[in-house]
Amino acid sequence: MNIETNSLWSWQPVPPGKDYHSEWAQKSDTLSAGFNLIAARVRGKRHKHEGTHCDDWFEIARSGEWGIIAVSDGAGSKRFSRVGARVACERAVNYLVKQLHTHQIVARKIWSNETFARNKGGQFKAQDIELTQQFLHEAIQAAYQGIEDACCARDRLKYYYKALGHRDLTLDDFATTLLLAVHTTVFYHSTQYSLVLACQVGDGLSVAIDKNKALVLGEIENNHFCGETHFLTSSRRQLERDYLSAKTFPFFSPMQALMVMTDGVSDDYYPPDTGMLRLFGDLILNGIIPVTVSDCREKRQATVKAEAYTVIEERITEKGRIPTPIVLIDEYAKILKLSIAELMADPDLLAAGIPLELLEKKASIPASRLLTWLDTYQIRGSFDDRTLVVLYNR
Repeated sequence: MNIETNSLWSWQPVPPGKDYHSEWAQKSDTLSAGFNLIAARVRGKRHKHEGTHCDDWFEIARSGEWGIIAVSDGAGSKRFSRVGARVACERAVNYLVKQLHTHQIVARKIWSNETFARNKGGQFKAQDIELTQQFLHEAIQAAYQGIEDACCARDRLKYYYKALGHRDLTLDDFATTLLLAVHTTVFYHSTQYSLVLACQVGDGLSVAIDKNKALVLGEIENNHFCGETHFLTSSRRQLERDYLSAKTFPFFSPMQALMVMTDGVSDDYYPPDTGMLRLFGDLILNGIIPVTVSDCREKRQATVKAEAYTVIEERITEKGRIPTPIVLIDEYAKILKLSIAELMADPDLLAAGIPLELLEKKASIPASRLLTWLDTYQIRGSFDDRTLVVLYNR
C-alpha cells in the first residue's frame, strides 16, 4: 500500500441548498440463512477539501429470501450527478423489492454449467434464473426512468438554470453508473450455496469471495485510470436486453462474501485478481467482517505484535484530524513470509492477526467500523468518494 500524507488536505462542509447530499452514510441489515449486509459511503478527500458533495450513493434491502444491493457513482464533472446516483439506486431497489418478494429459485437435483446456459440473445434457458435476470434488467430500466423523472421535475426551475450558468438541464447533468446485485441461498447436496446475479453499467466492481479466492462478477476494464467510463444516461442502447445480458454475470457456490463497490475503492485495490482478496483480508483484520475466533494462542505467540503491521492515519473530519489505526494484511503476510492467499487459507492464523482491542470492541457495529475505515485508509493518488457494500456469511 503506497501511503501518502494528509498534510495538504483540509475539511470544508457540504454546501447547503437543494438536493442536499450528506457526506457519509452507513446501513446494515440481517438476511436469511446466516447472512448480513453492511454498507457505507464517505466523501472523498477532494470533495472535503473543496467543500463539494459526495457523488456516490448506495441502497440495500431484503425482500423475501433475497438480499438486494445497488451502488452508484455520479460523474464528478456533472453538477447534479449525485441526484442521478441517488435516484438510480432508490428506483432500482424499490423495483426489485416488489418483484423478488415471492420469487423463488426451483430446487434441482443437479446444478451444473448447463443450468446457467444461455441462448444467443443472452437469456438463460432456465426460466427461474432468466426471470431473475429479467427483474435486474427491468430495475435498471426503472432507474433510467427515475433519472428522467428527476430531470423533468427540475427542468426550467430558476435554481438549476442559474447553477448551470443560465442553461436548461439535460439528462447528462445526472450522469451516473449503476451496479446491481441480488443474492439468495439454495441447498444443494446438503450444503448451503449462494446464488448471485450481478449487472452493471459503468465502472466499479462486484466480487464474490469463494474458498479464499476472489471472482469478479463482470468485465474488468482495460482502460484502468484513463478516466473513461459509460454512464446509465449515456445511451438508450444500454437499456436493451441483449446489451444488459452481456453485462450480467451469475455466481453459484458456497460463498464467504459478496463485495460491491465504486471505483473509489476498486482502484485502490487494483489489479482485482490479487487486490480483491487483499481487500477482503483488510476488512477482516480491521474488525469490519466478524470472524469466529478459536483458541489460537499458540499461533498468536508465533506472530509479532499488531503494531508491526498497523499504521496510524489521520482521518480528516469537521472536528479536525483524528489519528486512527489501520491494519494492513499485506504487511502482516510479509512478516509471516506468506502470500495473502496462503494467509487467507489459514483461518486461525488470520484471526490471530486481528488486534485484541478490535476483538474486544463489541459496542462498535461492523457498519460503523466500515465507515471509519473507508474514511481513513490512505493510498497515494486516492482522493475519490468511496462506497462499499459487503454481504457476508455470519
